[in-house]
Amino acid sequence: MSEVAECVQGLRQKLWDAVEFAQSPRRPALLRARLELVAMKLKLLHIRKKMQKPGESGKVAMAGRL
Repeated sequence: MSEVAECVQGLRQKLWDAVEFAQSPRRPALLRARLELVAMKLKLLHIRKKMQKPGESGKVAMAGRL
């Protein structure tokens, strides 16, 4: 599994955990902001993955095309 795929999988798990916790009656006030942040990170990783050429990192792909 590639590094990007591992990051995406980890973020998906965190997002799923946050959604499950958000549905519980004990949710904190900042949970929504945290959930949105995780979703944005996941979207950014997805964009980097789409822009990436074989052999370059996602950050290089983003920097070179913005």
